[in-house]
Amino acid sequence: MLERISHSFCPAGSKMKGSMAAREREIPKPPSSDCYTSHRLKSTTTATAFGDAIGGREAHVKGDVPYNGAARVPVVSRNKEIGQYPPNRWGLHDMHGSVWEWCRDWHQSRLTGGADPEGITQTSKRSLRGGGWYDSSSYARSACRNKNAPDFRSFALGFRVAIVFIGPVGKASANSVSAVAIKKPLTPVDLEKQANRKLVLAKALIGKNPQAVRRRLQELIRDYPKTKVSEEARELLKKLE
Repeated sequence: MLERISHSFCPAGSKMKGSMAAREREIPKPPSSDCYTSHRLKSTTTATAFGDAIGGREAHVKGDVPYNGAARVPVVSRNKEIGQYPPNRWGLHDMHGSVWEWCRDWHQSRLTGGADPEGITQTSKRSLRGGGWYDSSSYARSACRNKNAPDFRSFALGFRVAIVFIGPVGKASANSVSAVAIKKPLTPVDLEKQANRKLVLAKALIGKNPQAVRRRLQELIRDYPKTKVSEEARELLKKLE
């Protein structure tokens, strides 16, 4: 996640490896607005990837202004390193909150609909998605859109890179920047198993390194908030205090 960068920066750096570029170059670029939304939701029908409520526990947004009944938590008045909040079912962190993210689309007052529509008709502003740490939690809803002039820069705006791969996954072509394995989305059962393995490792440190145990339990509660393991971790943490 990069912040304080205008949308206009993207094509300006297209000659550099790893910079943003036009579609035909097949190298990193901002995602389309609806592509960004689909990766946030991961086939859900709720307002966010975490259900119909969202606040400072689920994402880096203003914790004292939660949305739709989410828990109220203290405000963190600065941006934070990516990965400190729960991932969605794709395993992607901070698709809600953090900073508003530039999208490839030119902003349209109404979306065209269909599968991953893209605003290709030029207007005066580019689309933004995701909400941010400086804004109320309601702006982090997956349906929420924002906009700004392409050359506008702010501490509250940035972008996430999307990569287009050429050829089979795992086999880099001469024109591609890199090739990585695409992870299968985690199911609730997968998440529970993953959390349980981490809980076992935390328990193994009891009596040896209390500080490390507390830290690992706190991470479990943070990263797996809706699992049985997080409930067990919370109870264990109370016993250690």
